[in-house]
Amino acid sequence: MPDLSAASRRFKDLRVVFDSNLIRQALGYEGTATRTLMCETVDVLKASGVQRLVFDKTAHEIQRILAMYEARLATAQGRNSLEPRPMTRHFLTQRYSPSDVREMSALLEREIIAAGFQIMRAPSHVREYTAGEPALAARLAGRDKKDELAHRVVHDVDCVAGILTLRKGHRSASLDDARAVFATASPLVIRNTRLWWEEDEHETGIEPVVHIRALTNLAWLKKPSLCSDFKVRELVALCTAALRPEQATWDRFLRHLDSLEKSKKLSTNERVAVLVSAMSDRLLREAEFADDDPSDIDAVTLDEIVDRVTASYATNATERVQAIKGEYEVKLAELEAQKLAATERADAAEGTAAKEARRRALVIEGRARTWARRMAQSVRWIVIIFLVAGALALITGHPFHSGWVGIVIGLAVAVFVTLELVGILRHVSEWGALMEARLTRRFRDWLGDGAQVGQGTPRAQR
Repeated sequence: MPDLSAASRRFKDLRVVFDSNLIRQALGYEGTATRTLMCETVDVLKASGVQRLVFDKTAHEIQRILAMYEARLATAQGRNSLEPRPMTRHFLTQRYSPSDVREMSALLEREIIAAGFQIMRAPSHVREYTAGEPALAARLAGRDKKDELAHRVVHDVDCVAGILTLRKGHRSASLDDARAVFATASPLVIRNTRLWWEEDEHETGIEPVVHIRALTNLAWLKKPSLCSDFKVRELVALCTAALRPEQATWDRFLRHLDSLEKSKKLSTNERVAVLVSAMSDRLLREAEFADDDPSDIDAVTLDEIVDRVTASYATNATERVQAIKGEYEVKLAELEAQKLAATERADAAEGTAAKEARRRALVIEGRARTWARRMAQSVRWIVIIFLVAGALALITGHPFHSGWVGIVIGLAVAVFVTLELVGILRHVSEWGALMEARLTRRFRDWLGDGAQVGQGTPRAQR
């Protein structure tokens, strides 16, 4: 075994180009567990001196995948046509909409950089280093030669060719001095690339591709204290993947759903609901554990799984309806209480305003009557004084004769003047009352206008 204590604590200028599936995991496209593990992986590699790179072709490949999801998530038929991959399950269970995927695509490069990667332009092909690309493409395509020009094959070939170009013919017996390597989590890509490297190219030394877990374990062993719980997080991610049903079981379940849909036993929307349910994964895995051979799972078991999932949706829907109904009733009660409180406040404000208006009217009425009475009485007394003075002047100024005839005439004149004065004073009194009423009305209007102006000015200022 190698002496780890003698190994360097950091890699020597190692550039690691990440595969698209690793970038999707780091961005959370396949769930929280894999994202957490990839974030820890990036931190470990960063502390080990690894330069974390992403080719621009990889970013374009992810955008192409997102465009495919954006188009297919728009319809039920499109969702049914998606292949059962971790990214598909995550998008469906999280109920991503086409607009969500469109936003993810627009922010892709920014998110890649924020995750701790550096986007670089893929180096141009140099035949001196990449002459065996057709053979590599044939191995990566597998038995189906029609897949030889598929996007994933072209992408993987370009990434391997880019690594060899970055190495510039350099060969190394260890990753510490490999200069550049392509990291992926696909066992088939690693296996076929190694076969091509050893059997087709007859090369020795470190292959241009490495499994991300092997690279990360080596980096972590250089400095285990850097992230003490890294292996625990790795185990959690592996257990999460292990709890998913096998691909063969999932494919059989999809075929069973197709048959139910064709026989009209299951609608398209119900089929999608069963697919996006996390309960389907759990029940399928339980069925695998119950049978020694997963291939022994029969249609009856699959029907039971579908029934349990659809029943859970019905139960959840009923509970949701009850919850929404309860929330609605609570909000309705709150609105009724608010309405009642507002009505009470309005009534109280209206009563207060009415009382204030009555009080102000009484004050104005009292002031108007007082001022009018005083002014009318003043005028009345002035007129009375003039009338009395005139009557006295008339009586005293009349020539009186001696004898009893003069006395009678004088008394008659005095009585006549007095009676006339009394009649005039009665008219003066009536005129004074009329003038007092008019003055009261004028003063009331004037004081009322002044009070309104005085109250309106503060509101205008506010």
